[in-house]
Amino acid sequence: MGFEVTALGCGEAFDEWYTNMFLLARMWEDGRRKPLVILSRAPLLDQLRGLMDRAYPGLAARIGYPVEYREAASGTPFEWEGLRFTLAPTQHSVTNLAVRLESRAGKFCYSGDGQFTDESRALFAGANLLVHEAYSFNPSPIHGDLAGVIQMAAYVS
Repeated sequence: MGFEVTALGCGEAFDEWYTNMFLLARMWEDGRRKPLVILSRAPLLDQLRGLMDRAYPGLAARIGYPVEYREAASGTPFEWEGLRFTLAPTQHSVTNLAVRLESRAGKFCYSGDGQFTDESRALFAGANLLVHEAYSFNPSPIHGDLAGVIQMAAYVS
């Protein structure tokens, strides 16, 4: 049984850009046909559209599934393919948004390695599943740390 990704988020951290391009290529190799949405802040969308051909020349022309680029903004929920997306900022060295996806099946939240904010804590409340990266074992003012992520997991459950 496989899991099919519906959406990818992309922030301003450069490592996210090429990771997402790798995932797009991998989904093409696996025969994906279902539409995909890429979420990002408006200033990055044009750069992301051109990145696929720089990362994997010619792939965009033969990818075989529709890719929609949607502007993501904190506090502005939207619906796509039966999912409700809500975003909130986290504390990070660059602009970073956490996301909550809701459907009839439940509530799923994801965040990169940004530190929690009041907005992201509220976003995560009541989630069935929270996936949150931890930057380190040691506390940081701009990155999530392992102890903080464990405390957040307890708060959510």
